[in-house]
Amino acid sequence: MQTTTWTVVVVVGADTRQFQTSPASQSVFVDSTVTLDCLTGYSAPPADVRWLHDAVTVTTGRRTVAEFGSRQDGGTSARRSALLTLDFVSLADGGFYECVAVNPLSGEVVHSRRAYVNVTGKLQHSSEIDTRTYIPASVPPIDAITRVHLASLCIAANH
Repeated sequence: MQTTTWTVVVVVGADTRQFQTSPASQSVFVDSTVTLDCLTGYSAPPADVRWLHDAVTVTTGRRTVAEFGSRQDGGTSARRSALLTLDFVSLADGGFYECVAVNPLSGEVVHSRRAYVNVTGKLQHSSEIDTRTYIPASVPPIDAITRVHLASLCIAANH
Protein backbone atom coordinates (compact mmCIF):
# COMPACT_ATOMS: atom_id res chain seq x y z
CA MET A 1 0.00 0.00 0.00
CA GLN A 2 1.36 3.38 -1.00
CA THR A 3 1.10 6.43 1.31
CA THR A 4 0.80 9.96 -0.05
CA THR A 5 1.93 12.93 2.02
CA TRP A 6 0.45 16.35 1.39
CA THR A 7 1.95 19.63 2.52
CA VAL A 8 -0.49 22.42 3.19
CA VAL A 9 0.80 25.99 3.08
CA VAL A 10 -1.29 28.64 4.79
CA VAL A 11 -0.70 32.22 3.69
CA VAL A 12 -1.16 34.70 6.52
CA GLY A 13 -1.12 38.41 6.04
CA ALA A 14 -1.69 39.50 2.45
CA ASP A 15 -1.96 43.28 2.02
CA THR A 16 -2.22 44.44 5.64
CA ARG A 17 0.73 46.80 5.14
CA GLN A 18 -1.54 49.67 4.29
CA PHE A 19 -5.00 51.05 4.81
CA GLN A 20 -7.05 51.65 1.70
CA THR A 21 -8.77 54.58 3.45
CA SER A 22 -7.70 56.45 6.59
CA PRO A 23 -9.88 58.67 8.78
CA ALA A 24 -10.18 62.35 7.77
CA SER A 25 -9.41 65.31 10.04
CA GLN A 26 -12.35 67.53 10.93
CA SER A 27 -13.50 70.45 13.08
CA VAL A 28 -16.74 70.22 15.04
CA PHE A 29 -18.61 72.05 17.80
CA VAL A 30 -19.25 70.67 21.29
CA ASP A 31 -22.40 68.46 21.42
CA SER A 32 -22.22 67.57 17.70
CA THR A 33 -21.52 64.15 16.16
CA VAL A 34 -18.16 63.01 14.79
CA THR A 35 -17.91 60.09 12.36
CA LEU A 36 -14.54 58.59 11.42
CA ASP A 37 -13.97 55.71 9.01
CA CYS A 38 -11.16 53.56 7.67
CA LEU A 39 -10.75 50.59 5.32
CA THR A 40 -8.02 47.99 5.88
CA GLY A 41 -6.05 46.20 3.20
CA TYR A 42 -6.72 42.48 2.64
CA SER A 43 -5.79 40.21 5.53
CA ALA A 44 -5.99 36.43 5.96
CA PRO A 45 -7.63 35.85 8.35
CA PRO A 46 -9.54 39.17 8.44
CA ALA A 47 -7.90 41.74 10.72
CA ASP A 48 -9.29 42.79 14.08
CA VAL A 49 -9.85 46.55 13.92
CA ARG A 50 -9.82 49.03 16.79
CA TRP A 51 -9.64 52.82 17.21
CA LEU A 52 -7.10 54.86 19.17
CA HIS A 53 -7.64 58.37 20.52
CA ASP A 54 -4.32 60.00 21.42
CA ALA A 55 -2.72 56.50 21.47
CA VAL A 56 -5.35 55.09 23.90
CA THR A 57 -7.95 52.49 22.83
CA VAL A 58 -11.38 54.07 22.32
CA THR A 59 -14.02 52.55 24.59
CA THR A 60 -16.85 55.03 23.98
CA GLY A 61 -19.00 55.74 20.95
CA ARG A 62 -20.49 53.34 18.43
CA ARG A 63 -18.07 51.12 16.54
CA THR A 64 -19.26 49.35 13.40
CA VAL A 65 -17.20 46.92 11.31
CA ALA A 66 -18.15 45.59 7.86
CA GLU A 67 -16.24 42.88 6.04
CA PHE A 68 -15.48 42.58 2.32
CA GLY A 69 -14.24 39.15 1.21
CA SER A 70 -12.08 37.94 -1.66
CA ARG A 71 -12.72 35.05 -4.02
CA GLN A 72 -9.06 34.91 -5.09
CA ASP A 73 -8.03 32.73 -2.17
CA GLY A 74 -11.28 30.87 -1.58
CA GLY A 75 -12.80 33.59 0.58
CA THR A 76 -10.35 33.40 3.50
CA SER A 77 -9.04 36.96 3.26
CA ALA A 78 -11.03 40.13 3.65
CA ARG A 79 -10.84 43.87 4.00
CA ARG A 80 -12.62 45.46 6.93
CA SER A 81 -14.31 48.83 7.02
CA ALA A 82 -14.46 50.38 10.48
CA LEU A 83 -16.72 53.27 11.47
CA LEU A 84 -16.48 55.18 14.75
CA THR A 85 -19.35 57.50 15.69
CA LEU A 86 -19.09 59.81 18.69
CA ASP A 87 -22.32 61.59 19.66
CA PHE A 88 -22.48 64.75 21.79
CA VAL A 89 -18.71 65.31 21.71
CA SER A 90 -16.99 67.34 24.40
CA LEU A 91 -13.69 69.21 24.36
CA ALA A 92 -12.06 66.05 25.78
CA ASP A 93 -12.95 64.20 22.54
CA GLY A 94 -10.61 66.43 20.54
CA GLY A 95 -7.23 65.05 19.52
CA PHE A 96 -5.66 62.49 17.19
CA TYR A 97 -7.56 59.39 16.06
CA GLU A 98 -6.24 56.40 14.16
CA CYS A 99 -7.47 53.01 13.07
CA VAL A 100 -5.41 49.94 13.99
CA ALA A 101 -5.65 46.57 12.23
CA VAL A 102 -4.23 43.42 13.82
CA ASN A 103 -3.97 40.09 12.00
CA PRO A 104 -5.23 37.64 14.67
CA LEU A 105 -2.99 34.81 13.48
CA SER A 106 0.33 36.51 12.72
CA GLY A 107 -0.04 39.40 15.19
CA GLU A 108 0.97 41.88 12.46
CA VAL A 109 -0.15 45.39 13.48
CA VAL A 110 -0.82 48.19 10.99
CA HIS A 111 -1.78 51.80 11.84
CA SER A 112 -3.73 54.14 9.56
CA ARG A 113 -2.73 57.76 9.09
CA ARG A 114 -3.82 59.87 12.06
CA ALA A 115 -6.72 62.30 11.80
CA TYR A 116 -7.08 65.35 14.02
CA VAL A 117 -10.50 66.14 15.47
CA ASN A 118 -10.74 69.76 16.59
CA VAL A 119 -13.64 70.32 19.01
CA THR A 120 -14.58 73.91 19.82
CA GLY A 121 -17.20 75.43 22.10
CA LYS A 122 -20.40 76.78 20.63
CA LEU A 123 -20.51 80.55 20.32
CA GLN A 124 -23.17 82.21 22.41
CA HIS A 125 -25.35 85.02 21.17
CA SER A 126 -24.13 88.29 22.71
CA SER A 127 -27.53 88.80 24.42
CA GLU A 128 -26.92 85.56 26.41
CA ILE A 129 -23.72 86.88 27.98
CA ASP A 130 -23.74 88.76 31.25
CA THR A 131 -20.70 90.98 30.74
CA ARG A 132 -20.79 92.07 34.38
CA THR A 133 -19.33 88.64 35.21
CA TYR A 134 -16.15 89.58 33.37
CA ILE A 135 -15.74 93.13 34.68
CA PRO A 136 -14.00 93.59 38.07
CA ALA A 137 -15.87 95.84 40.53
CA SER A 138 -12.92 98.27 40.83
CA VAL A 139 -13.02 99.19 37.13
CA PRO A 140 -14.92 102.37 36.22
CA PRO A 141 -17.94 101.96 33.89
CA ILE A 142 -17.04 100.82 30.37
CA ASP A 143 -18.70 102.18 27.27
CA ALA A 144 -20.91 99.79 25.20
CA ILE A 145 -18.33 99.24 22.42
CA THR A 146 -15.63 98.15 24.86
CA ARG A 147 -18.17 95.96 26.74
CA VAL A 148 -19.04 94.07 23.51
CA HIS A 149 -15.33 93.70 22.66
CA LEU A 150 -14.63 92.35 26.17
CA ALA A 151 -17.50 89.86 25.85
CA SER A 152 -16.13 88.71 22.48
CA LEU A 153 -12.69 88.13 23.99
CA CYS A 154 -14.22 86.04 26.77
CA ILE A 155 -16.09 83.88 24.24
CA ALA A 156 -12.91 83.37 22.23
CA ALA A 157 -11.07 82.38 25.40
CA ASN A 158 -13.88 79.85 26.10
CA HIS A 159 -14.86 81.35 29.50
